[in-house]
Amino acid sequence: MLQIRKLLLIPVFAFIFHTISPSVETGSASCDVEVSRSCPPRPPSSNRISRPSIPYSLDSFNTFVTIFKEAVCSSQSLSRLFDFDNIPATEFSEKLYQVILEALKTLGAEDQIYAATKAVEPITKNFYSVSSELVIQIYVKFVAKYLFTQDILTPYNTIQLALAYVREMERSAMCYQSQQEALSAGFVNFLTSSGLFTVDSALMVCLEYGNEWKLAAQAWQ
Repeated sequence: MLQIRKLLLIPVFAFIFHTISPSVETGSASCDVEVSRSCPPRPPSSNRISRPSIPYSLDSFNTFVTIFKEAVCSSQSLSRLFDFDNIPATEFSEKLYQVILEALKTLGAEDQIYAATKAVEPITKNFYSVSSELVIQIYVKFVAKYLFTQDILTPYNTIQLALAYVREMERSAMCYQSQQEALSAGFVNFLTSSGLFTVDSALMVCLEYGNEWKLAAQAWQ
């Protein structure tokens, strides 16, 4: 029953965000900060709202996306990490599948093959090739949306969380030679530090990650 309830969240998730196309200013964000694997603490409950209003959520979403994209532009390590121009979608998804499957095995999640398949299946179904812009969009929009739907992203912590995600990706970029491994490690470690990538939530994360590729395909048509 819990599994069914989780799966029903996906259409709601898509409805809220599929029309969002945040604009990015040409300025650059400073990323010269100490690498840390732990997320900034959430604000005290007295200063938090359990569910931001839609205007607040869109402001937080746009700010998170802008900070991350500007960090990629200003960071050599992140620019190299997201350098996927003219990479065949099949090549990208095959490597990513193995990385995701290994992460699920390490976690001890259930339905590992099914979850990994659903995460990458929409890539080859909707794209002939991937680009840097597309991959950046997927990895920042998905995380921003997921943080919001889990009541973590608020107007009070948007900048902190965005910079924490930047630091985690920079750290992974320095630790792994494979781009797919670095992307997966940064992505998983950040969600794990926020308590969002667990045995119980792994399947849902994979399904929503795959759904983000579907939404991107619709927006790019």
